[in-house]
This record gives sequence, structure tokens and C-alpha cells, in this order.
Amino acid sequence: MQITEPKVPEKEGYSGVWEQYSLNYNNIEVNAVYTENTIEPTLTYKATFIADGVVVDEVIFVEGTTKIEQPDIPAKENFVGEWESYTLSNCDLTINALYTSLNATAGILYQLSKEEDSYIVVGYDGEDSQVTIPEIYNNLYVTAIASGAFEYNANVTNLVIGSSVTTIESSAFGGMSALSQITLPFVGYNGVQSGSEHSLFGYVFGNNENYLNFNCVTIEQYCGSGVNYTYYIPQTLTIVTILGGNVDYGAFSNCSKIKNIAFGDVNYIDAGALMGCSGLSELTIPYVGYNNKQSKASKLSLFGYIFGTTQYEKSNAITQNYAYNKSETYYIPTSLKTVYVTGGQLFYGAFSGCVKITKIILGDGVTKVGSHAFDGCTSLTTVTIGKNVTQIDDYAFNNCSKLTSVIFESGGYWSASTTSGGSGKKLSVESSSTNAENLLNNYCERFWTPFE
Repeated sequence: MQITEPKVPEKEGYSGVWEQYSLNYNNIEVNAVYTENTIEPTLTYKATFIADGVVVDEVIFVEGTTKIEQPDIPAKENFVGEWESYTLSNCDLTINALYTSLNATAGILYQLSKEEDSYIVVGYDGEDSQVTIPEIYNNLYVTAIASGAFEYNANVTNLVIGSSVTTIESSAFGGMSALSQITLPFVGYNGVQSGSEHSLFGYVFGNNENYLNFNCVTIEQYCGSGVNYTYYIPQTLTIVTILGGNVDYGAFSNCSKIKNIAFGDVNYIDAGALMGCSGLSELTIPYVGYNNKQSKASKLSLFGYIFGTTQYEKSNAITQNYAYNKSETYYIPTSLKTVYVTGGQLFYGAFSGCVKITKIILGDGVTKVGSHAFDGCTSLTTVTIGKNVTQIDDYAFNNCSKLTSVIFESGGYWSASTTSGGSGKKLSVESSSTNAENLLNNYCERFWTPFE
């Protein structure tokens, strides 16, 4: 026997059914049985997006979610960014932005360091002739160049390595037969060690004699330890830039093929660092002499100091005065014609006797030109005075017989006084040829300062 049951009345928060019953020949009463509804809580998790240590966004998601909406990567100048790969699971997670330099060249091969806190460049299989090693790769600094990383590469002509790199192994650039220009963060292995092969420019090119079959030339280098080291450097290499570190004795010894060397913010340039650079035609230095900490004129403040006192082929012996009746003889390449000085001050006789140099440019970091600074520079034709030079002392341009142009970046007027710090003749410095005439002949013996 069956009957049609009515619908159980709804009761908020409860589920209802009729109690069990049996039909017979008697009246029965059937009660609704209600059970309270229990809702299983939905589990939520948080994905935190971080760029350069800063929280960009926090995204809440529930259990079972497989995809969430990512925030935009914050812009970073000269870098391209992406969020690191991740998989959503039943837990909170942190997602970091990975930035890679826009200057980085495709094809550079990286290896994570043992400490997993930086990257090492271990190779290059790209086709670009101009290669730039980025400072940052996948949000970690690139700190080392492995031995053989660019060995026997025949395509790269210009290689730039940034200041994040702290070590470069021997033969990292061995046999690079087309290399013509290189920018390095330092000289040698790490720019710190001295008195060993690790302080020599040739170290990173290596001593494998087989490199001679790949357009390289032999050079003998000295580091002051009484031992000579043989290296093989691409004979196409003519332009070198060093960003920092120490430049020790013999660092560029006998690099006769290099025509242009530019030093950035190096700690010092030691005596004889450039001896034997017989093909050098252009040089950029951050100061004149050993370092930027000199407080008075001495041998250490003379231009010739960094070339040394040892004679070599195609060098010219010059006598430089650093005080009255105090001098030193150095050997400078006859090929050197142009010098850029980016900082410091020129003390007494800084360039005195440099008879082959034709052009000197003093950058905005230079503050003073001392007495007799260019005395006897008989081939000097052009000088540029940076806008932050505040004094040119007496006889600075004495015996510069070919001087035809002195450019004052500051413009305006200068005062030529008979005494240091005194007031004197007001002179316009707008005409470079008139400036040359005044500094060489008319007011050579005077002290020059910007007119106030």
C-alpha cells in the first residue's frame, strides 16, 4: 500500500524529510524530521606578487583554482620583466618579478652559482657581433665569466661586461679572432690582486699557444714579481675601456696593438702600468698620475708616472718637472697624441715635457691647473678647459709654441692676475684663438680665475 506524501515544509537552515512509517488499517501520524544544514567552509589562499622587494599585489584564490589574474609587472628602466613561473596549489605562495636587462644580448649562456645567489656566464652561441653581458639575469646578479666562455668566437667584435662581474677566469676570451673593442669592469682576474698574473690584462685572454692560429699575437707581460708571463691577445683589439678596480705595475705592459685605452673610476694607476704600449694614440684617465688623493706635486702627480722609467721601442724620453729643479724622466709612446682627463687637479708640471701630445681635454671633474702644467708641450695645439676649473696658475702654458686653440667650457670672462687670488685684467674667453694667444704670450705669467 502506498500514498502520495506532501512536500516537507521548508525551514530556513534545515533540511527536512518525513520520518519512517508503515501503513496499516489504523490512523497514523507522520512527523517531519529536520536536520540543520552544515556548510563546509571554502578554503582560501593568497598569492603575493613582489617586485624588487616591494609587494605589488595580493590575490586571493580558493581551493582548486588553477588560474588567477596577475598584476602588471612594474616598469623598470632598461629592463624587461616577467613573473617567475608558478603552480597554484592548496597553500599560500610568493611570486617574484624577474628582470633582465634590455641591453643583454641573446645567446648568452648562464649557469647558476654553487651558492645559487648569482649567475656565471659560461658560453655564447648567438650571432650578434656586439655583445653586452647584463648586470642582472633572472633577478640575480651576473658575477663571473667562466674560463673559455667566449673561446674561439669568430663573430664578436665588441664585448661589454658590466660592473656586477667580480671575477673573470683565465682564457675567458681566448682566441676571439675578430674582437676589436672590449669594456671590462677591471684588469685581470678581479681587479684587486697585485704582483701576480691575476693583475695583468693578458690573463683573461690566456696562454694557450694555439690561439696564435686564431689571429692572436704574443705579448710578454710583467707584474713586478720577477716573472714574465706570455699571453696571446687578438691582434684586432685596439680599444679597451676599464671601469674600475686597481691598475697595477705592468698591467698593460707591451700591449703594443692597442690604440685607445679609457680608464673609468679606477682606484689607482701604478708606475709602469702602461709601459710598452707603443701603439697608443688616445688615452682617457680619471686623474693625472697615481691616484686622485695627491695633495701636492710629486713624482706621483706627473703624467709620465703611469708609463714608467723603462725605455721600450717607439717610446720618447721626456723629462718632467714637479718642482723647481726637481724632475723625473719617463718613456711615453711617440704615437700618443690625445689625452682626456676626467677629474682631479693638475699639479705643477703635470704634462711638462710631453712634446708629442697635440690635444688635451680637461673634463668637468677637473678643478685646477697648476703652474707649468703644460710647460714644454711643443706639439700641443688644442686644449679644452672644463667648466669646473676654477684656477689656472702661472706659466701653465709656457713654451707651448704651437698652441692655437684653448676652449673654455665655462665661457664668459676670466681674470688674469699677477698674484694668486688677486684681482686682475678682465678677459673674455669666448674666442679659442685669442685664449691661446693670451695664455701663451700676453698673460702667460699670470694666475687665471673666473671673473666675478
